[in-house]
Amino acid sequence: MTLYELMETLENRKQGLAYEIWRHASLVRSPFTKNFPASPKEAMPELFPQEEGIKMPDFLMDKAIKRGVL
Repeated sequence: MTLYELMETLENRKQGLAYEIWRHASLVRSPFTKNFPASPKEAMPELFPQEEGIKMPDFLMDKAIKRGVL
């Protein structure tokens, strides 16, 4: 493992640990703010797939493809 790879690994672990601590703190704090999540999806929405939104109309889809956005 190179020094760069080691630094990347340590940085990713640090960010992951910070996120985990933040999630635990937000769930511990919830009863005091009176907005405790009613379901696991409310508590951690990033773990569940996003719901389908409104389908983009075809003429907008064509414009986006021409621009290279999609």
